[in-house]
Amino acid sequence: MTEFVRRSRLFRTRGLSLDTSVAANYSVEQTLAAMKARGRLTPGAVRRVAIVGPGLDFADKDVGFDVYAQQTLQPFAVLDALDRLGLAPASSTEIVALDISPRIIDHITQARARAARNAGYTLNLVLTRKAPWLPEVRAYWQTLGERIGAPVPAPPSKAIAGLAAVRAVRVRPSAVRRLSVLDVNIVTDRLEAEPFDLVIATNVFIYYDLLDQALALSNVEAMLKPGGFLLANFSAPALSSLTIRPVETTTTLYARTGTENIRDFMVWYKAATR
Repeated sequence: MTEFVRRSRLFRTRGLSLDTSVAANYSVEQTLAAMKARGRLTPGAVRRVAIVGPGLDFADKDVGFDVYAQQTLQPFAVLDALDRLGLAPASSTEIVALDISPRIIDHITQARARAARNAGYTLNLVLTRKAPWLPEVRAYWQTLGERIGAPVPAPPSKAIAGLAAVRAVRVRPSAVRRLSVLDVNIVTDRLEAEPFDLVIATNVFIYYDLLDQALALSNVEAMLKPGGFLLANFSAPALSSLTIRPVETTTTLYARTGTENIRDFMVWYKAATR
């Protein structure tokens, strides 16, 4: 786990990145499935979810070609996973994106406005060919979005064809309307709102140093319902001032190469039941 602790502050000297990926969301779904199997989450228990730093991009960073329009992936991937796992129906789950980027806030606001006029949202799902993905990852990519939308033709691109597989899903307007966005800095802002059952933050805390991670964790704790969970792929600093604690870790394997396993770790942090 020494490697994981080191990775947990890997990008602390860099600016925040807005990119997203299919792999990170596969790790989230695997973690949710493990939590359900262990009785940590029960069917129908997850009704209100916050996603810190949902991401926004127009090009898969492993491929580098901008063949699709700007999109945010994680809010829809989480909604799809909760419905697929029976943890919450997509028709009643509330997904709240928390971000400081004006681009993300405007993008989600505009998507909601189009959904109010009965227009859906297109997800373009890219899986690079250079990684030897496990069959389970490929299966996830192939079915992602089927609970909240339907397949549509992906944008044609000869440039990307040899580098990645691309499929597209048109998300139903009713699912888009389950999503909202708030301008929140998770390090400095204490959100005064209805508490959440679940908070998800992938590839966010690794951009912060120890002090900022501690402040962010304190703010997340205040956002959670008693006994609620934070899922995040970082090793948090141990603070006696907080009651939120790690209870388990999911290791997600993405691919095996000749020299290493490509994987990620998702820690389950649980708020006190008070």
